[in-house]
Amino acid sequence: MKISLADLLNAFPALTWRERLHMMIRWRVCPLPAIAALVPPAGTILDLGCGHGLFSLLIARQSPARHVIGIDLDAAKIQLAESIAAPNLRFICADIAAQTDLPP
Repeated sequence: MKISLADLLNAFPALTWRERLHMMIRWRVCPLPAIAALVPPAGTILDLGCGHGLFSLLIARQSPARHVIGIDLDAAKIQLAESIAAPNLRFICADIAAQTDLPP
């Protein structure tokens, strides 16, 4: 399933121009669709250092059989990521180095 950057950005209810620009640059610089193709189609997927949740949203939308958990230390980015509505996607604001209860 091909998902466009515009589709992903439209999932965020309120992006500042800076956040939108950041995600657009990220999309162009990082091969996110190519990386997403390597992610298993089902199961629990952890996105460590998920930032605003752009990649998390991409892989969650590609397969409803994935349960995607995005984790990042930046509370502002997690707050924005939490504004995304997707049944198989959730976010945690935490230091991944201090997490002891991450799923396998």
